[in-house]
Formats: sequence, C-alpha cells, structure tokens
Amino acid sequence: MVMTWSSRPFWVAPASWEDAGELLAFRPRVPSYTAGATLQALRVRVRRRLLKLAVGDRNVEAQYGAFVLSQARPGREEARRLALETPYGRDPHPTSITGHDGKLYEGRPVDGYHHTGALPSLVTWSDGDMHFLIASGDLPATELLAIAVSLY
Repeated sequence: MVMTWSSRPFWVAPASWEDAGELLAFRPRVPSYTAGATLQALRVRVRRRLLKLAVGDRNVEAQYGAFVLSQARPGREEARRLALETPYGRDPHPTSITGHDGKLYEGRPVDGYHHTGALPSLVTWSDGDMHFLIASGDLPATELLAIAVSLY
C-alpha cells in the first residue's frame, strides 16, 4: 500500500483548545495575551515518520499569525534539555518565566527582500515535565515574554 499524506496524517487539526486537550495527555495552556494576534490554526502531532504516536508523546502547535506556540510533555529531564541545552539560534540569554528557567533569543530582522540570515525571536522554557516554545519573525522578544507569562 502506498502511504499518502491524507491516508496517514502526521497532524490532526482540532477545532478548539478543548478538542486539542482530548488528543493529548496534558491540558494545553491558552495564552490570555496574544499581542493582538488571533488564533489561526491548531494542530496536534499524532504520527512521526510511519509510527503513530502514543497520546503521551504528542505535542500541540498553535499558529497565531504573528507567532507560533508549541507545547509538549516530554518528561522533566527532556523538557529541561530542550529548553536550556538545545540551541535555537545565536546568543541566547537566560530568562525566567514565572520562576521557570528558560532561554531567550533576540530575533534578527530581514534586510530587504532577501530572507537569508533572518532569525526569529524565540523564548523557550520548561515547567516540570512540560516544554514550551514561542517563536516569531514579526514580534520582538519582549512581546514573546509577555505571551509566555500569560500562559500562567
């Protein structure tokens, strides 16, 4: 059997945050502050390569147009490694989101038409067994911090 994207979806698009929670082993957090951006799409990763992911191994991504928010529950050690040891850009700055250790990456804007060398602003942190990441090519890192804090 030839596998196609439609016959074996890698992502499922729930209609709401509540529906996303039914596909996950955790209750996703919804930002109360979005810098004026509106939710455009939610998706839950249900398959990696040809393998169906167990509910506990899934993550959710929310696209707000101006930024993307990712939430996963990989376990305490992996969440901390993803937040503090995995490089997501250049020159990370230590940060704290409501007392949880993280890293902040200042974006580098695009010069003119060429997108080569552009880096998004990004904030990532762990909270117990959860890993969070917010990235944007449009918003400054200070706005991402405000969005991150609004999850609590």
